[in-house]
Amino acid sequence: MNKQRFESLNHLLMVKFMYDPIIYPMESAFFGEINSDGKEVPMEQTAIYQQNTFGLRTLHESGRIDRQVIDGVHLMFRNEHI
Repeated sequence: MNKQRFESLNHLLMVKFMYDPIIYPMESAFFGEINSDGKEVPMEQTAIYQQNTFGLRTLHESGRIDRQVIDGVHLMFRNEHI
């Protein structure tokens, strides 16, 4: 049921703040991970994406995901970001 609800989203905007002291690892802002070697694993290579556990791959493949990187700290939006 939750997968169907997630897949029914019109659009998903993922925002990563470059100096975020709250979100760790930072890659998780884009559903990425850090592997046991400390290397970044992009969203497309994670198990939750590849297995389409909750519909992330569905949204991505249908072009309904955007990613934005903001040069700032956690939730510090400026007018230029709106």
